[in-house]
Amino acid sequence: MDNLLAIGVGLGLRALIDAVTHHNHRLNGSLLGLWEGAVLRHFIAKYPASIDPYAAYGFRLLIDLLWTTSWVRLFITILWSFMGMLLSDVFVDLYADRRFRRFMRKKKQRK
Repeated sequence: MDNLLAIGVGLGLRALIDAVTHHNHRLNGSLLGLWEGAVLRHFIAKYPASIDPYAAYGFRLLIDLLWTTSWVRLFITILWSFMGMLLSDVFVDLYADRRFRRFMRKKKQRK
């Protein structure tokens, strides 16, 4: 059920970003890739033994390719998906690190 919701939200986000950015493939691909990477990392962490997150990711990419017929946008989206996975993994680890939270609190107190 979660994967179906992610597919629906992902396709809706594609339409929204495409309308807002006026069909700029580089900007579309990078924003969508960051989103896809964060979502894929979330579902891989939630269901580590399942193939469903990969199938949903592939389905969203297939629909994106059929909708835009742009191989460049697909390639940019895949590259930025890896970057989104990496960034979301780093941010989750930083958030869980007590020393980082203590450092951020001290920074806020100094201001």
